[in-house]
Amino acid sequence: MSQTDPFDRRQNLYAEVEALISSHNGKKSVMAYTMYTLRKNGRVSVMLEFIEPPGYKDTRILIGVPKEGGFPDVAVMMNFFAVPFRIKALSRAMPFFGMDINSEDMNPRNPSYDTNRIMGTLLSESGTEMLIVESLPLIQSAYGKRVHYIDTRNHMCLKIEYFDKNGKPAKLLEVLETDTINGIFTAVKIKMSDLQKKSHTVLTYKNVAYGGDHSRFINETYLRTGRIPETGTVQTE
Repeated sequence: MSQTDPFDRRQNLYAEVEALISSHNGKKSVMAYTMYTLRKNGRVSVMLEFIEPPGYKDTRILIGVPKEGGFPDVAVMMNFFAVPFRIKALSRAMPFFGMDINSEDMNPRNPSYDTNRIMGTLLSESGTEMLIVESLPLIQSAYGKRVHYIDTRNHMCLKIEYFDKNGKPAKLLEVLETDTINGIFTAVKIKMSDLQKKSHTVLTYKNVAYGGDHSRFINETYLRTGRIPETGTVQTE
């Protein structure tokens, strides 16, 4: 299932991301950050550098997933920190900076961690044929069940229904806009709704580019200082 993940197209990626967060009471907030990803030696590394809101400007977050489906390690550097704050094995259910998205939602999940059952096919309103797949966790998960709606032509989940461990609807992910970039079918606008909290987050990806070696951004020096070192090395521990 990980190969259909709209958050991860299995390529090194650069993007400028805007997150519009809408709470249950109608309050809205905006976060903006640049994102660099690197796949190397079986590890996925991600550097996020915040632009908005002003209080988070120049905050940098280095995320490392040791293997597909593994628990991510996170290091956070903010202006008032002398050294990065590190979180080992981040909780899957922890919300990401107030968004309706948690660690498990954003990181690829190993298909062997679930039992997957094809439930049938469905045509979307636009005529796209979607394969419906039910996933039940075999190991620890924030959810009791997920139902994926996969574009059979472009092999991407266009919708995911999340259910809690009591079987009640918990979240809904919807791909709102797509584009083909460098020949890769890409989600450029994604909405995650928390059906229980009555809130949602819309992520918009701009200036997306695939390929390239981002190790000059994904390293300890850049995390601490925001400056590109003379020789970048990927943070692997």
